[in-house]
Amino acid sequence: MRLYSEEQVAGFLRDGWWSGKTWGDLLAEHVRGGPDRVSLVDPANRESIMDGPPRRLTWAEVADEVDRLARSLHRAGIRPDDVVGLQLPNCAELAVAYLAVARLGAIACPFPVQYATHELTHTLNQIHQEQETTADNSIMTTTPSVADVLGGPATGEPGVFPDQIKLAHNTNVRHHLNHMPDPVIRPGGWPFASWFPTGAPQAADRHDFAPSELTLTVTAETGRVALGQPLNLSWTMTNTSGMSLRAPNDVRIEALFASITVTDGEGRERPVRPFAILCEGAKVRELGAAESVSASTKVFWSTGGFAFERPGRYRVDVAVSWSAQGVLVGVQGGVDVFVDYPTSNADNHAADLVLHPEVGKWVALGGDAYHLGEACRRLQQLSQTAVPTGARALAGDGAAAPRVLDGFADLLPDRKKLAKLRPELIADASGSTAREPSRTAAPGRAKRAAKARRRAGRKR
Repeated sequence: MRLYSEEQVAGFLRDGWWSGKTWGDLLAEHVRGGPDRVSLVDPANRESIMDGPPRRLTWAEVADEVDRLARSLHRAGIRPDDVVGLQLPNCAELAVAYLAVARLGAIACPFPVQYATHELTHTLNQIHQEQETTADNSIMTTTPSVADVLGGPATGEPGVFPDQIKLAHNTNVRHHLNHMPDPVIRPGGWPFASWFPTGAPQAADRHDFAPSELTLTVTAETGRVALGQPLNLSWTMTNTSGMSLRAPNDVRIEALFASITVTDGEGRERPVRPFAILCEGAKVRELGAAESVSASTKVFWSTGGFAFERPGRYRVDVAVSWSAQGVLVGVQGGVDVFVDYPTSNADNHAADLVLHPEVGKWVALGGDAYHLGEACRRLQQLSQTAVPTGARALAGDGAAAPRVLDGFADLLPDRKKLAKLRPELIADASGSTAREPSRTAAPGRAKRAAKARRRAGRKR
């Protein structure tokens, strides 16, 4: 990325401000001149701000760690002109990280290590909203303690330099990497930039467009759902101003411009977080007059838990927010939904089956997640059994299937795929499932056992 013209560069070289040597060149000179001389020394209070005791690194050791970190970042997809976010205290690793990023021709963008959860989240979101001006390949290198701020323990490939730094990432992105690998979506999930100001705006700082400028229409497929039934929700953002406006081109929650909040009858709020981050193509662009952009999702479960845990009245609000030259703007809308009380054993049993985290993940992934064995078992039982075996029917029982099935009509496991991918999970007619064997039988053992049984039968 060139921030200066050729004339300016020539002037810097002519006046002696620039030498023409890179950081890598200077590091190599020091290694040749005194590889065993001390290069970096940690602060004495390192253990209070970083993992491990203070470190003293020679020039040779610094060069080795720079090489290893640069290789790790390159394997993760970092290329020239990409922007790499760094959130580290003043320690040896910070200097090494700067050198490694420079080795790849990328740009280092530091983040204050003292940022709290809401500050870091808002800053990352605001930076993401300027995506059209940044590179789309990014990664954040951080310490385990800082990674915890992002929603979970640090994770990273064993051996990634240094041992105290992991390639940490947001919980949602981690789930995406686990279940739907995509070489474009990498830890961090957001592009970073250092050439424009960023802040930490609070929700109250957002300026909503007037209905005569931009509207957000939120629609629920139904205003009443059974306990445990996913809610099909859709929303459309329309430019009503009569002129072109800059607005997001992707308003799915996975693109991070849109957010959903569910509020129960007692005023308790619960965010519905995206289970996957799909923001590579999301950006702010010109939205023409009368032009619309739409999205939809199933409101059911996220990493924050189930959206509707108990019967009662709820408010589901959708907000679309983005940065307009440093000012947080957006639109919002919502619908009221009532979650019905179970009226039969079938409804109670169905809710018990589906209000399970693995079923939540199945729904969040759009179904076909056959690696989720418990979800497959529970959804098979849901499709085959209206009332649990041996249960007495209550007043109101009589429906052929529980109401929850209405929300899972397009999400039930396909028996042919299940038989092919997970044959041990095929349910019998009573709704019970075959258990996985405790260990894999040795090759030929099953055939030998069958022959032995046939011989025993003949002897009788």
